[in-house]
Amino acid sequence: MFRLLLLLVVMAIPAHAMTDSSATVSTSASTVLAAASGSTPRRNIHIVNRSTDNIWCKWTGTAAAAAAGNFPLLGQGATIIYGPSGQVPQEALSCISSGASSGLTILVSP
Repeated sequence: MFRLLLLLVVMAIPAHAMTDSSATVSTSASTVLAAASGSTPRRNIHIVNRSTDNIWCKWTGTAAAAAAGNFPLLGQGATIIYGPSGQVPQEALSCISSGASSGLTILVSP
């Protein structure tokens, strides 16, 4: 009986597809994630710095290395931003790196 109840509960939880918006970040700021559209707000964002370089990112605006208003992703570090759609940034994300070619993974759930 418990297994049947567990199966019914698991089936009732909606699955959300993740969109992989991986990018290569350089020493020039670039937009790595476009703003969300009004019809599909973001519910979950997971950002991972896959390089040994430091990366700085900023919602709305242009990122600058180690500048105020940016959040850092230290080498091999990760930042998770999650929550209801009202708490997850819907704006575009700009990033810049201390290295010429730094891997950044961004997973987004609508």
